[in-house]
Amino acid sequence: MTMLINLTEGDPQFHHKQFLCTLADRKQMLTLAQQAKDAKYFCTLCGRVATEENYVCAPFELFKIK
Repeated sequence: MTMLINLTEGDPQFHHKQFLCTLADRKQMLTLAQQAKDAKYFCTLCGRVATEENYVCAPFELFKIK
C-alpha cells in the first residue's frame, strides 16, 4: 500500500531543512548515514529511514521484529 501526501508551500513540513530528502539534495551524506544507522522511522513518501521522526516528512514508526 502506498500513501501519497501532497505538500504545498503552506504546509509546515514543506521547507523543513532537516528532511533527509533535503539533506540528500545538499549532499550531506554524513548526516544521512547517521540518521539511517538505527532507524526507527520510515518516510512514506520517499522511503528513506531515520532515527528521529523530524528527519522525514511523512513518518511511519517502524516496529522492531524479534
